[in-house]
Amino acid sequence: MKKESTYIVNGREYKVNIFYQKQKRTYYRFINGEFKVTCPLSASLKEINRGLDKFALKLIERAKTQELYGPSFIYLFGYRYEITLPKGYIEFSNYPYIEYDDKEELTKELKALLLKIINSRVTYYEKLMGIVDPYKVRVREMKTRWGTNSKKTHTLTFSMMLIHYDEEVIDSVIVHELAHYFYFDHSKNFYNVVYKYYPHYDEVQTRLKKGIRND
Repeated sequence: MKKESTYIVNGREYKVNIFYQKQKRTYYRFINGEFKVTCPLSASLKEINRGLDKFALKLIERAKTQELYGPSFIYLFGYRYEITLPKGYIEFSNYPYIEYDDKEELTKELKALLLKIINSRVTYYEKLMGIVDPYKVRVREMKTRWGTNSKKTHTLTFSMMLIHYDEEVIDSVIVHELAHYFYFDHSKNFYNVVYKYYPHYDEVQTRLKKGIRND
């Protein structure tokens, strides 16, 4: 279940996206200028706001020092790359280089690269997890989620933001979404599947939530 609210920090109003799940603790994040809160089903808005009173300013300040891209740089797969605009190229050690003529083409090329990588990793984990009906895979801009699993269309959709993080982070999100093939909730049984195929899931997810990079 999802709800939306607002919260004011230093006179500025911010959007708060609240996701109620079967869990014991409440987690706070600040992404793309908005707060994301995942909390127990029983959590009240008053309790959530008390947490924001404690963490909101720290999360905003941390976001300023953990920017994933700027006019002259971008973090890709956990590492910082210098870029030139409107045209230039990016050379990777593990992937084909990207050449672009403007920012729009750069975004298009990065999206295609991420989709190719995720498709490969989804295929790998489908075989490992015994999923015989392959999923369709998409990549798109998503503000509040790293990935989704559509039971109706049998489609996995992943956030374009994942391109900024390393392969371990990407794999952890893929396993999370594929685990919904077996349990379409966040129950203990669901997480047992996640931990079976990704034992250090919690450690990697902590890095994702804190925006930790390789350098």
